[in-house]
Amino acid sequence: MSALERLSVMYSTLFEDMADPRVRRWPLMGGPGPILAILGGYLLFVLWLGPLWMQHRKAKSLRLPIAVYNIFQVWSNYVITVGVLNAGWLTHYTLGCQPVDYSDDPLAVRLAELCWWTMVIKLMELLETVFFILRKKPEQASFLHLYHHVSTLLFSWIAVKYVPGGMPTLYVLLNCGVHVIMYLYYFLTGLSSAIRTFLSPWKKYLTILQMVQFCVMVGHSAQALAPSCPLHAALPLSFIPNVLLVFHLFGRFYSRAYGDPGRKKSERRE
Repeated sequence: MSALERLSVMYSTLFEDMADPRVRRWPLMGGPGPILAILGGYLLFVLWLGPLWMQHRKAKSLRLPIAVYNIFQVWSNYVITVGVLNAGWLTHYTLGCQPVDYSDDPLAVRLAELCWWTMVIKLMELLETVFFILRKKPEQASFLHLYHHVSTLLFSWIAVKYVPGGMPTLYVLLNCGVHVIMYLYYFLTGLSSAIRTFLSPWKKYLTILQMVQFCVMVGHSAQALAPSCPLHAALPLSFIPNVLLVFHLFGRFYSRAYGDPGRKKSERRE
């Protein structure tokens, strides 16, 4: 067997045989090419093409588009949160090692669909960085911001491809629940400077809430490393280090933004 044939077999095994057959024909789920192309185009725009294009142009306001975007995020994350609760976590799911149900049971399929929609929302969140560039605030596209968005979208795609149900749905539940609060805050503070001033003392608690979420994710996913858990160990072994890195980056951001009372608090969205 030639090297090319071996690569073909490896690709077929990894992205077809090992994947959930229920999602194979869903948009963006055939193989990694489309999602990697989207991320490549995203990074190319925010790191080079976007700033270059805006270099001699006036910053865009985008107040209305951003308000609409924030309201959409509140609504969509709320719908997914309620959906995941009703399809699993308020019915038959537990906090232990919850295996994925790969059957065509309506609740199992519903959870897989909700995981896919979560990935779509993570794809739409890339617009936030585009807003930064169009408003001529490229400094807000920090390493934390870029890494968090890219890694979250990648792991969302992996979850839909291989484990659209079971334990990973807790992370969908936590993340979407936190994002309901977060985007509601962003929407309200965008309405007026008075509301922004009134709510700004609460901004740091959004970061704390996200960091608590990461701790729960690590503790819960560590169960998948137990020999008795049927979830493949490769998933937590890649997911846990990523979450720990994001936790560290959020901790550094929190320390810089809120650690020194005399320092002007950052208004940067992470």
